[in-house]
Amino acid sequence: MKRKDVKTQNQLDVKVDLPAKAVLKLMRDLLCDLDVCALDYGLHAALRAGDIPELLKRLSRYDARSIIDRLGSANASVSTFGKLYQVGALIKKYPFKGLDTFTPALEKFSLMERRCYNYNTQNYRALLKLNEAHPRFFGVLDDLRKEIYGLIGDAPDIDSVYANGLHGPGQTAGGQFTNGMVTDFFKYTTLPYTVSRQALPHARTMIERDPRWIGALIDFYRESKMIPQWAPLDMEAFWTSCFEIVDCSDITSVPKTALIDRFIAMEPTLNVFLQLGVDRVLREKLRVQWGYDLNDQEKNKNLAHEGSLTNLLATLDLVGASDCIALLVVILLFPPEWVALLLELRMEKGRIRKTGEVINFSKLSSMGNGYTFVIESIIFGAATRVAMKRTECYGKSAVYGDDIICPVGAVKLLIEILELLGFEVNSEKSFTDGPFRESCGADFYLGHNVRPLFITDTFADVPSLFHLANSIFLQEKKWEWPYGHTFPRMRKRLLSWIPLDYRAKCRGPISESTNTHLFSDEPLRSVGGYRYYYTLQERPLRYQPKRVTSYQTFHLRKLMVQPRAYTPQGDWWQFKKVTERVLDKWDWRKKLARGNAFDITRRDFTRFRVQRTFLPDCWQVTPLSQYLSSSRFTS
Repeated sequence: MKRKDVKTQNQLDVKVDLPAKAVLKLMRDLLCDLDVCALDYGLHAALRAGDIPELLKRLSRYDARSIIDRLGSANASVSTFGKLYQVGALIKKYPFKGLDTFTPALEKFSLMERRCYNYNTQNYRALLKLNEAHPRFFGVLDDLRKEIYGLIGDAPDIDSVYANGLHGPGQTAGGQFTNGMVTDFFKYTTLPYTVSRQALPHARTMIERDPRWIGALIDFYRESKMIPQWAPLDMEAFWTSCFEIVDCSDITSVPKTALIDRFIAMEPTLNVFLQLGVDRVLREKLRVQWGYDLNDQEKNKNLAHEGSLTNLLATLDLVGASDCIALLVVILLFPPEWVALLLELRMEKGRIRKTGEVINFSKLSSMGNGYTFVIESIIFGAATRVAMKRTECYGKSAVYGDDIICPVGAVKLLIEILELLGFEVNSEKSFTDGPFRESCGADFYLGHNVRPLFITDTFADVPSLFHLANSIFLQEKKWEWPYGHTFPRMRKRLLSWIPLDYRAKCRGPISESTNTHLFSDEPLRSVGGYRYYYTLQERPLRYQPKRVTSYQTFHLRKLMVQPRAYTPQGDWWQFKKVTERVLDKWDWRKKLARGNAFDITRRDFTRFRVQRTFLPDCWQVTPLSQYLSSSRFTS
């Protein structure tokens, strides 16, 4: 029996036939549930007519800045603000069909590229002139350099970069990884590896320094060429078979909002591997020395909450920050040896997939490059620290990409420094005064969590409907005592779209997984001292590529599992104890049913099944109020 047939037999049907314009029906239910916008005839007319562009245009009146400007900080209660904010947010990120979101994204991408070009050729002069003569900005460039040099040092530890490299989760340049084949197995076993000419020496050295990787490639090469183990190898031919030179990244677009896409650049496989090595090294330096943890958004969220109460902290957001890191900014601010490494790992050109146009980048890198996020965080962190020191505002600060939080007293100088570096502050999403603050997906008004519910993707199957229904359930519980709104119409309609078999059976307590079952306060069933409930789980299937045997790829498959280091001490029993402890920490989420960590998976090769989830009778389910308060739940 073919593998495809096996998958078909085991696959549950989770698809759902939804009525036409289902998301607009939910929007109408929302307006009824919240009982707002009764006088906004334009909004209701656009909703009835199904005029999506006009509807989205009207919804822009309900973002945070517009609400505050129209109602005023003193007149907008938490209840009123929360309701209006939710109206504007529900579907503004939904991917409606038929809208041209590519053209405005291309225009913005081109605008950012021209801005970087202008900075590299002319606008950098303002920073140099003011740094030398202006009394307000005298020595500001030197201060920025001092901060960055003190953080990352004069030169990179290249061995640490190689050791911290890893494959990214998405596609890379060359179109090698499609149809869900983006997992580590395919990144390691798809030869030749794509790499840019400048990064090729680093890629070769990195592989040579990894005994497992070079050994696996040599074994695979011998097997594919039928070369005996005792026979010498033509190493030039071997290395030629390992690499494919790629001179352009593939530029494509992904959804951002209902009106505009976001451009990303897919870069060669080994470029991304090395870029992520740089990223991990610099993230650790940021966390240890400056206290900016790019792996955790909680600090930004907590400071946004504090700023909405005290009005002492400002939250800033930038326009197209990832596409505005002009090449000359990095050359001016970073140590020369770090600049050399960054330039060797970047792509100089990109090809827009849809139009075929080739662009010579004036920016350092764009989204899709593995180190873009950490580099922009370092630049913005340095600017924040310099602004705070020069204004003597020694308070709290946080940086997470272009989400910046700093004391209000340092905001004016910080904005000026950012503008001198070629960046633009987004006035619509930056808040320096008043009761509202937002940062890293957390929105607070007078200390109250007013983060709205977004519908960011189509919902055409049971898990996505579970997620929406549960998100509404949690949203209702999140509304605090000043307003306490509910969404009975929306929830009822969503439940009616879920097939009865799943709706009746897959019910249980609140959990971190919002797409496996419906959250319910009903008591759980009990058997043999355990309570249980049913969940709908998506499980990966073991996948065997055609014309490739397990034996041929075994050496490369071992690279999917990183070895665990431990230092046994004492006698044999101590060694046995340490060994067992290491094995006990094996990540069960990476294991398949009746399989092991070496099994091959694809993102699109999965199956759904309903299974029982058990809880001991002594296990106390976390109260919903405690769950929401401890995690600062945001939709």
